[in-house]
Amino acid sequence: MKKFEADRTGPLKDVRVLDLSRLVAVVMLSVYLADFGADVIKIEGEGASDDLRNWREE
Repeated sequence: MKKFEADRTGPLKDVRVLDLSRLVAVVMLSVYLADFGADVIKIEGEGASDDLRNWREE
């Protein structure tokens, strides 16, 4: 297993992404872009968080 390196950059290091999504597929895309080094800025509605955070198994 490789050790996590916080200061390591990826191929998308100079890309900035504005994430306004609420759908699972797009939220996951933002995670993948960040994993490849993009600077992802997540915008959520005022007084409400991303719907995905409220999904729970019952």
